[in-house]
Amino acid sequence: MPRTFSIVFANAKGGVGKTTSAVHVAGAFAETGVPTLLVDLDPQASATHHVGLDPGSLQATLTDVLIDPSRGIAPAVHATRYENLSVLPAHESLGTLESELAAMPDRESLLSAAWSDDLPFRVAVFDVPPTLSLYTVNALKLADAVVIPVQTHPFAMASVPRTLEFVDRVRRHLNPRLTVLGYLATLY
Repeated sequence: MPRTFSIVFANAKGGVGKTTSAVHVAGAFAETGVPTLLVDLDPQASATHHVGLDPGSLQATLTDVLIDPSRGIAPAVHATRYENLSVLPAHESLGTLESELAAMPDRESLLSAAWSDDLPFRVAVFDVPPTLSLYTVNALKLADAVVIPVQTHPFAMASVPRTLEFVDRVRRHLNPRLTVLGYLATLY
């Protein structure tokens, strides 16, 4: 199977429709028959809830993957009620875990270390927190592309240059193949 193509939906500002966009794009891929993985890196776990899963009732989540990347992501991937759509769910514990991970060596590579080139997914769609955080760096280091959802409002658009600078730093220092697919106008 070809390598999984990974797309991150990122913006430094919250409330711009990032999670909604990521979930619906992942759903659109799955609906067309493409095996798709939705990766929820946001401690609020909104994408996880959106696909019908309760993070508190799951045996393993992304928290477990980041604590011990050597186990890979497979134990924490869960099927959803939607055909061809699986999720690597977030859990609220990600909120407190980030400060602990910040002291670890290679903290930008935790997700990459858990990732495998032989995943059964053709596409992975990442929802990251509404900050330029360690979780966002982990997603961008692994990704092929980033989409920047932008609410068509001056305050929301003000975050775009900061997001682009962040993406550019990740591209220069961690992931030279990372490309910006474009901007997605939301809440218009």
